[in-house]
Amino acid sequence: MVRTLNLEQKKQVSDEFIKSHRFTSATFGVLIIFRENVARMINLIELHKIFLDRIEAGNVKHSFPDEELIKIKHLILMDSLSKIMIVIESLLNLFDCFSRFPYQDIPRQMVRYPIVRINGFVKRFQERKISLWRIAGFPKVKSLVCNCGLARNEAELIHSIFKDSCEQMRKTLGDIIGFYQSNKILYGKSKHGLIFMPGFSFSGSAAQEAPKSFLIAFDKLGEKPSILCFEGREIAPEGLEWFNTYSLLPCWENTFKRYSEILSLTKRTCDYVINNHLLWALNCGEDYLPMKRNPDGEQVIEIHISKELSGEDNRRFSAICQKVAKNTHFREPKLNVIFNFSPEKSQKILNCFKENQSATIWKSERIEK
Repeated sequence: MVRTLNLEQKKQVSDEFIKSHRFTSATFGVLIIFRENVARMINLIELHKIFLDRIEAGNVKHSFPDEELIKIKHLILMDSLSKIMIVIESLLNLFDCFSRFPYQDIPRQMVRYPIVRINGFVKRFQERKISLWRIAGFPKVKSLVCNCGLARNEAELIHSIFKDSCEQMRKTLGDIIGFYQSNKILYGKSKHGLIFMPGFSFSGSAAQEAPKSFLIAFDKLGEKPSILCFEGREIAPEGLEWFNTYSLLPCWENTFKRYSEILSLTKRTCDYVINNHLLWALNCGEDYLPMKRNPDGEQVIEIHISKELSGEDNRRFSAICQKVAKNTHFREPKLNVIFNFSPEKSQKILNCFKENQSATIWKSERIEK
């Protein structure tokens, strides 16, 4: 295998590579937009928690009676859950794209997707029928050997580190998917039908260790849910006999603690994977290692692994990082979007704002005969 591009050559041709059919500017833009929106959505969910804490502390003025306030808290909690589920579902769709489609297809696959695609990805993940190496966006080890001069034992070490990182991702992704599967009914009811009731509470001996209140959602499913607490024949209360599935959402500190854990895993995984695929593009599909910029502005190698490397392996890995970093093209990807509308079209937008509060613009495609 012959060495192809050095660092200076990558810097010169990476923009053209990104625009080419092997990646495309559209995919570059979609990945940046997606990563940024995941971060902002998580910020919004964190603000929901801050708001709930302020309500609990009595720092929010309102005129709601206690019974109504409890139900409102439940709806804030369910809204937080819905946003988490949107982030996870979109991330699973992106991972499905990475696992099955070429880069140029990602914008089309991401803009709208059927739920069966998510279910299919989850099934393939559980059956170990997807390439986590491909999803993670790791480079080919032979590219590192050729372009960065890795020795055989260094190549073997970095290959084992990548494999370990894939297994670490499998564990993390399994946790995220488990959360998604457990909350699908609640998420569905937040989008379809509003068939749920907040303000329930346990009675009897269970009340001592149970949350003070919870929300329950009702559904009618044709098959047993993938994650089930228990099943029985005599469950439905009078007036709700039509439903066969009930999902309970507790309103207590443990719920938001779990939400915080999942959000942390989700953001970390999202950033890790998208950054790796952007690095693939910046380095023209050749040699690189997962890299990010720390808060001090320093570029650092970041590979998520299950355990710390031993002394000798850590020394060899440091040597590998130095070799690869010298030939890795890294910059913080940014998307600058500017629409150059004519004054007439800008005025049409303003008119829509005044009438409907939103303006939709259609890019017409002229068909040449």
